[in-house]
Amino acid sequence: TKVALEAGIEQDRLDQVNCPIGLEIGAESPEEIAIAVLAEILASHKGVNL
Repeated sequence: TKVALEAGIEQDRLDQVNCPIGLEIGAESPEEIAIAVLAEILASHKGVNL
């Protein structure tokens, strides 16, 4: 966060960042991580509060 602020990114923009990304499903492989990320994106798009 400190580096981003020093680079000129405003705090309100940083507050919109969701990190780490991906649902916590115990994903380990790249494929599983991709599914976890897409699941979180889909939930957000559908308005599901996780």
